[in-house]
Amino acid sequence: MNTMKKRTVTVLTLVLGTVFAAPMLDAPRLQAQQRGSDPEHTLPLTWDRWLDHDEIGERMQLMQRTWPDLLSLQSLGNSFGGREMWLMTINNPRTGSELEKAGMFIEANVHGNEIQGGEVALYTIWYLMENYGEIDEITRLVDERVFYILPTVNP
Repeated sequence: MNTMKKRTVTVLTLVLGTVFAAPMLDAPRLQAQQRGSDPEHTLPLTWDRWLDHDEIGERMQLMQRTWPDLLSLQSLGNSFGGREMWLMTINNPRTGSELEKAGMFIEANVHGNEIQGGEVALYTIWYLMENYGEIDEITRLVDERVFYILPTVNP
């Protein structure tokens, strides 16, 4: 192998070695940051499985009891199958009536095979509430807008 090729291979090996080794050298510090970056939650819920209809309703009731000043929960009635259809309204009444604010409607589980949507809808409620007063943009959204969230359209 000529000298130019040897130098190129050596430089390339050093560069690639540095690129792949650097993250491993910093891994303990990064892991500590990640572990320490998850603050205490007002309502510690897990999001590691699909919930059935009753569990979705229970979580909605639990969230409403945890943040009663910002959340209101109402039944829209029963589905054809007789299951309760819950609607969560997120509004800060101290900053105005929900009727005076621009609104966002989120619905999920429209079709029977769309099970993940219910968890996303619940997580949206939980995330907005957990971060209200912590993240300026979230606080502004909740103060200036109203959210209507229906996690299960077709229970």
